[in-house]
Amino acid sequence: MTINDAGDTDSGDNDLLNFPILIGASSNGSSLVVTGFVGPGQTVDLYRADPDPSGFGEGAEYVGTFTEGGAADTDPGTGTYNVPINGLNQGTDTTNRFLATLTPAIALNPGDLLTAVATDTIASSSEFSGNVTVAGPPAQLAFLVQPSDSVVNTVITPAVQVEIQDASGARVASDATVTLTTPTDPTPGVLNGTTSVAAVGGVATFADLSLARVRSSYVLRAGSAGVVSANSNPFAVTPGPAAGALSTANVPNGTVGAPTVITVQARDSAGNARTEGGDVVVVTISGANNATATVVDNTDGTYTATYTPTASGVDQVAISLGGTALTGSPFPSTVAGGATVPGQSTANVPNGTVGTPTVITVQARDSEGNARTVGGDEVVVTVSGSNTASPTVTDNGNGTYTAQYTPASPGTDQVAITLNGGAVSGSPFTSLVMANASSGAQSTATVPDGTAGALTTIIIQARDAEGNARTVGGDTVVVMISGANSINPTVIDQGNGTYTAQYIPATAGIDEVAISLNGTSLTGSPFGSLVTTGSVSASDSSVVPNPASVVADGTTPISLLITVRDPLGNPIAGVPADAVQVFTSGIAVSITQPAAPTNAAGQTTAELRSTTPGAALATVSVGQLALDAVTATFTPRVVSGSQSSVDLSPPAIAADDTQLATLTVTLRDAAGNPVIGSPPSDRTIA
Repeated sequence: MTINDAGDTDSGDNDLLNFPILIGASSNGSSLVVTGFVGPGQTVDLYRADPDPSGFGEGAEYVGTFTEGGAADTDPGTGTYNVPINGLNQGTDTTNRFLATLTPAIALNPGDLLTAVATDTIASSSEFSGNVTVAGPPAQLAFLVQPSDSVVNTVITPAVQVEIQDASGARVASDATVTLTTPTDPTPGVLNGTTSVAAVGGVATFADLSLARVRSSYVLRAGSAGVVSANSNPFAVTPGPAAGALSTANVPNGTVGAPTVITVQARDSAGNARTEGGDVVVVTISGANNATATVVDNTDGTYTATYTPTASGVDQVAISLGGTALTGSPFPSTVAGGATVPGQSTANVPNGTVGTPTVITVQARDSEGNARTVGGDEVVVTVSGSNTASPTVTDNGNGTYTAQYTPASPGTDQVAITLNGGAVSGSPFTSLVMANASSGAQSTATVPDGTAGALTTIIIQARDAEGNARTVGGDTVVVMISGANSINPTVIDQGNGTYTAQYIPATAGIDEVAISLNGTSLTGSPFGSLVTTGSVSASDSSVVPNPASVVADGTTPISLLITVRDPLGNPIAGVPADAVQVFTSGIAVSITQPAAPTNAAGQTTAELRSTTPGAALATVSVGQLALDAVTATFTPRVVSGSQSSVDLSPPAIAADDTQLATLTVTLRDAAGNPVIGSPPSDRTIA
């Protein structure tokens, strides 16, 4: 066995013709699909192989024959193969690829081995090729090369590869298109690069994938028509190197005698928060106070610096990262002092939900309204109204206090808050308590009209019995499409009370969109969605002359039936008449342009007439788009003896062989129209 060489330049018996390379083979019982490489125009004979320890041949039973580039071969490309191929060292070469479909001469079963022999145009034959195992029909996808952890907006390496397999997990020789999505973050623009790739020999390679958002765990989903999809292993996308100008800082106001804690968040050039440390951060304070704060690397991309001001006023806090000043640096920090003043202190009392804790936050402030940064105040919270409670207050030690209670009844609660015996500004506060369960009948949906071939996005808003928008997920939402299109799209829980479902309609018409939430139909369901046609497609539109040929009498027309369709073959109705124009070249033709817009079948008509025999090439344009041209033929008219005439001028001359008389013959058809183009051979004067 002599393995293949690059360029097939070696010599020997039969010129040591390179044998075919079989990449994959699959059979559904009635047809066989084989992919691989072979020299241009060579004939490939396929055989069922008896297993050989070498992995090459031997041919046991003839299976079939095809020619590279022939009718059975649908792959016109070229490529390079290298070792190993199906576990065998078969050499390397750059030559033509093939994807051949043929009817096998014998029954083939998944697990059978195939081998092949190539014959070139001068009848030199190769040795038997390396064997390939026959797979069954496509059934599932599997990740051959898993996505690896990467940096945001950077191509994932090595390239992700997805394999098309039969039910047993064997690779299928297929050129089907495989599409990758990100179910963990389906936001448009997150997954970038070529996400739909035609498989080569059953393997789809995604060479330029990248992700535009930092996330600790992504999963890619591979899908292809008619087979079970596959999910990749989880992988992470991390930020890029730190960029000082895009990094951010939280510089709070301070209080004399209390530590001021500054937090710096390192970010990359895209503004993504860094998750690891190691940067050089410098914090310098000037103004009312002067200090160089000690910076602590929290090793998670954040840095903290602390200083204790000794004087009130305004401090300027200059921060740099890696020698570059943060945007906004220096940051102002107002340093205030003084004891807590209840009338200046504030509270956040949110509306509540039955059965869910309502968390109240109190911010102690001084006489200037500056937030206190230390605790120690006495805070009392009392709830009355629809619910009654005296919740325990937690001192957070930083000037804030929290209290929580769980309302049992809907309605309005009054929340009274005192701090050191005095009422907090705005006390008592009102908290509206709402019911919490989702109501299918009260929930709403946005169902837009669609366009054939374009994505339609349906948005469902879960609402409670009072019609309030829910802010958490967890409901069971089912969307079913019927009508012009029929599909049950997957519903995605956004986790915020909204749900989305998407589908791409293929047929224009009216879709009925039935939506239920937790088994109850939404009010208004099913919703109507008018699917309109897409843009005009020249290859799907048509122009048909009827008849293709008429007599050139200037009266009898050739009618052009013009049918306008979109890329999915849907007829486009209502195209204005003046948007459809007919142009001709060749003989002179009278054109009657379309007088009416296209009808429900996408059709309108124009007419051609001519008095000149010959052919005219008619081209139809719809807007700026030209449709295929058609030929209209006009045949000569038949001469009528009774309508034709002969005139002699002058009627009499002297018989002296010097004077001349002119004989004028006028040919006309039965309608009296002049006949143009009659050849001299048709006219005889006796």
